[in-house]
Amino acid sequence: MTLISPQECKDARRRLGVPQTALCELSELRSNYICRFEGGKIREPSGRKLVAIIDALRAFEAVKSKHQTASTREFLEAAKKELLSIHVQDKK
Repeated sequence: MTLISPQECKDARRRLGVPQTALCELSELRSNYICRFEGGKIREPSGRKLVAIIDALRAFEAVKSKHQTASTREFLEAAKKELLSIHVQDKK
């Protein structure tokens, strides 16, 4: 069972304007993982990695409206803070 397909990941990332490298960084994955995942080169991604991607996309989504004109680095830093908030809420 796939939590997010490579195409869904690519579509969401592009809609949010998030570079692959930024999604990798926030997901704490290797720098080329998203490229390989979206390209269909990873046959059976682990559930942990898929959840990390989904959580990172959720964080970017949550901060997008507040940081539309921010640089990629500022957008990423805001998403990191949001991701911490998501993890705290999920544990409650």
